[in-house]
Amino acid sequence: DFRPLSGYVNPDVDPLDPETLKNQGQIPERIVQALQKEFKSYKYFGQIARRTRELHDEEHIKVINNRPKITEASRQCVNCVDVKTEILTPTGWKPYYRLSVGDQCYGFNQKTGKLEITTINQVLIYDQEESYTVNKLEGHGFSAYVTPEHRWVTQPDGHPTTLMQTTKEMLGSLDNNIVISAMFGEPSEESAGNWDVNLLKLFAWINVVCITRELTSNALNSHIALCFPRSEKGVGACSEVKQLLESLEIPYTSTESTLYVSVFTSVDNTRLFPVLHPQYGTVPGGLISHNFVRTLSGSDARVLMDTLIHAQQSLKEDVQGNCYQTYSKAEADVIQQLAVVAGYYSSASTVNDKYYIEVCKDRRYPVDSLEVTSLETPIVWCVSTGLGTWVARRSGSTYITGNSIIQGSAAEMTKMAMLMLHNNEEWQRLGGRLLVPVHDELICEAPIQNYERCAQILSDMMVEAGNFLPFPINCDVEITYRWYGNEYPCPYPQPKSMDNLTEDEVKWVQYHLLEVEYLLPVIKNEDGSKPIGAAAKGINGKVTPEYEEAIRDYIARSRIRPEEFIEHIHHRVDQGV
Repeated sequence: DFRPLSGYVNPDVDPLDPETLKNQGQIPERIVQALQKEFKSYKYFGQIARRTRELHDEEHIKVINNRPKITEASRQCVNCVDVKTEILTPTGWKPYYRLSVGDQCYGFNQKTGKLEITTINQVLIYDQEESYTVNKLEGHGFSAYVTPEHRWVTQPDGHPTTLMQTTKEMLGSLDNNIVISAMFGEPSEESAGNWDVNLLKLFAWINVVCITRELTSNALNSHIALCFPRSEKGVGACSEVKQLLESLEIPYTSTESTLYVSVFTSVDNTRLFPVLHPQYGTVPGGLISHNFVRTLSGSDARVLMDTLIHAQQSLKEDVQGNCYQTYSKAEADVIQQLAVVAGYYSSASTVNDKYYIEVCKDRRYPVDSLEVTSLETPIVWCVSTGLGTWVARRSGSTYITGNSIIQGSAAEMTKMAMLMLHNNEEWQRLGGRLLVPVHDELICEAPIQNYERCAQILSDMMVEAGNFLPFPINCDVEITYRWYGNEYPCPYPQPKSMDNLTEDEVKWVQYHLLEVEYLLPVIKNEDGSKPIGAAAKGINGKVTPEYEEAIRDYIARSRIRPEEFIEHIHHRVDQGV
């Protein structure tokens, strides 16, 4: 923000035009926009500080730098994953830059314990800082890069229900488990699928062994051919497919050669026409697609997934365990969507241009099996969904993850807390006053002599507003001289003079300089990491040129002697004058 100081001259004021004189104390909008664009281009603190002094001294314009507040607010609500993490939608896996508000995705319903289709309400992308700290969570077939505040659906050992925990909370208890899979749909769908079981099994076999799909718009020429090696396994597989065709009352012909045994069936005038025909079919040519998977219930998907693995392993020697092999990334993506809908956890790997999808029926992943490290990444993102959860994939591994539903439940509890605060007699008697709600925060003020008791009442009212929830909540109260100011009371010792200050006494000076809106440099830790807490604001005990310049500037502006600096700045911060 930019504000005119005493002595500012509006260049658009014409002394001969009385109409312009009413604007003489204002900065023209075009100049404000140009300054905002200029300051947005600055990357380093020194550039901002230098230009701020120039505008103050030469053009009588005060610069109000909101970056620290914006950065701090962003840091507190970052609940994100890295850019290599994808989200599962009904039309396939998507990166963050292909998402829009209103899109659909798969999410986990904690009440039913099932996956459901939900709506993306927000797409949150954070790239305002040089980098963000994320936790790298790695395990067998598991990979996630998430911020410490990112939320997970968890279920501790022996706990009957699922919880929503941040990464920090989840890693704090080794008996925790991440809920990584759940079957799609309502509970009733487990026993009643949308498709005939034998037809689904036939689709699986067609997807694995069909060698010709001569399906044209001319129904008279539409047929498929399934070819099996003439071995003990191949003949057994062929017999299984024939039984499926017979149970579905679909006519077929069979031929044999020295190396192969084949089955031919016409799509015309059979149950296969509406599903396999290229123009009218749900599964054109028998190839499983994202659009087909979205028609399946969880039980349907499980039948299809199990049969795909069974069919392939009936014919291939190099595919073992619960694995499915494909030569196409597009097909691998579909298979992983199918596994998710089936309630299976899956991980994909590539070997010699072959994609291997390992499917696991475990619903939970133990936290103590994860290897946890920290690193920096320039961009993080997340979505807000109607269920507060979504299905993610990173480095080929799939899992369920969560996001905060702040604007719903938290907003309602905040309103309830406001009413209880208004009706609390002790709060009124002590002089407490609500200033403004900000999302899930309440900004209040109280006489300085009553701040401790008022802070406790405020916290109690916020917690009591959520007493109907099935889990406990807490409310942290931050006491400051101003919104997003420094911790009150000042935790550092007040120096007696400005000579030979200790590190903590330098922090006292920095604390007060920040309170009167001087900007101080943030210095990285010795290991190169970003500082946290007060040091992230510039309270680090380090004497820098900016620190010394701020002291000189304050003394000059206040027209005081250097020896009066300590008492003067303390009185101004504490009393506001």
